[in-house]
Amino acid sequence: MADRTRVFICYKKKSADGRENNTAYQLYQFLTEVPDYDVWMDEGLDAGLLWEKTIYENLISTQVLI
Repeated sequence: MADRTRVFICYKKKSADGRENNTAYQLYQFLTEVPDYDVWMDEGLDAGLLWEKTIYENLISTQVLI
């Protein structure tokens, strides 16, 4: 079985007018249903977690950046 393609979704949580960025969440949901993709976005990082290190580690291990 071939390795899954690692996809990193970079997004802004809220638009300039303060609305939630639903497009990023919809894209995440869609891509997670594709068996060949291992999709990551920073949603769900726990408080106190070294979030910058976690994001960086996922970023450098990705093959596709959206």
